[in-house]
Amino acid sequence: MALQQEKLYTIEDIYALPNGKRAQLLDYGIKLFKYRTAGVREYWIINPATRTENVYDFEHDKATNQYEFDDKIPVCIYDGFSLQISGLL
Repeated sequence: MALQQEKLYTIEDIYALPNGKRAQLLDYGIKLFKYRTAGVREYWIINPATRTENVYDFEHDKATNQYEFDDKIPVCIYDGFSLQISGLL
């Protein structure tokens, strides 16, 4: 009798993805729906072309916020923590 390997699937707390023109439908439609229904707590779409980020706070069921690269963006799932995308580039 062969032993079966157990698979462990985990859900990340936050996803931050760069977005290009070819990925817009996927990121703003399919991934947005799948991540939300899978239990992802926060989803960021980073758009280098417009230098903006869309932040979806699924955990608190809040409206989407849009930020610019130079903004300090609060991480919704971690109180008191923020990121500035321009500081990471």
